[in-house]
Amino acid sequence: MERKYGQGAANELQLYHGTRHDLIETIIYSNFDFRQAGSRVGCLYGHGSSLGTTSKYADLLCSTICNGKKFMFVAKVLAGKVCLGQADLKRPPPIDPDDFKKGYYDAVVNNVLAATIYVVFDNYKYYPEYCIEYY
Repeated sequence: MERKYGQGAANELQLYHGTRHDLIETIIYSNFDFRQAGSRVGCLYGHGSSLGTTSKYADLLCSTICNGKKFMFVAKVLAGKVCLGQADLKRPPPIDPDDFKKGYYDAVVNNVLAATIYVVFDNYKYYPEYCIEYY
């Protein structure tokens, strides 16, 4: 991304991802799976891996197991160039709709000026850094 956009333009972020307890091991060993998008609460901004800027957002996506325990991940994300998401997106839209050779956005967001939710469609642009277990 930095070769493509310039130094510092990869837009590296630390974001939160809430999940079901039965997916913890799979995520640890295989990363987030954007093909599971919407399995918990639907896809408001696109069918990719949804990550939030706050743990509060991720907590909304967590399921609770019988003893009240929840899990979320802190992830490193290369958000790159972003645009506004839409529920029907299967991948980010082209940067220039009239010339696909200019490439595609890297991620979509809920608000371009003050994003709190990022949806990323490529699993090489994020990785789970920490798993948080809490009540």
